[in-house]
Amino acid sequence: MYMVHREFHLKHSRISVVFQLVIILLIIFILYQSLNVLFLIFSIILLVISFLLFNKKEKIEYLAYLDDDVWSLKFKNNKQIYRIGIKNILNHQLYVVIQFKQSEQKPIVIWFDQLNRTQWKNLKVLSVLK
Repeated sequence: MYMVHREFHLKHSRISVVFQLVIILLIIFILYQSLNVLFLIFSIILLVISFLLFNKKEKIEYLAYLDDDVWSLKFKNNKQIYRIGIKNILNHQLYVVIQFKQSEQKPIVIWFDQLNRTQWKNLKVLSVLK
């Protein structure tokens, strides 16, 4: 089976950071109305720590089709290229979730601003076909 346009070079997503910050602000707003000041400050500190830890995880730089259901995956700041199998691709319009066959590999989220327009369209088509 010949696969064309199955190579994705990912950039850093600004939309995901904005989305996370908006959710954090909504949580803070709800907590402000329901908690006293001491618990609110403690909750804000926990939210900031969780935001920093979440954004510290390894980012994917490259995803490309190899053969059959085998794909190559490369993380930033890591020279090793992994061979993985994709189980499912879920299209949620603003982002795409890719689930892998290997249980140790966590699903990845690719936001629309991480790819150029043609790569984003190719990924959405791939989600329909997969």
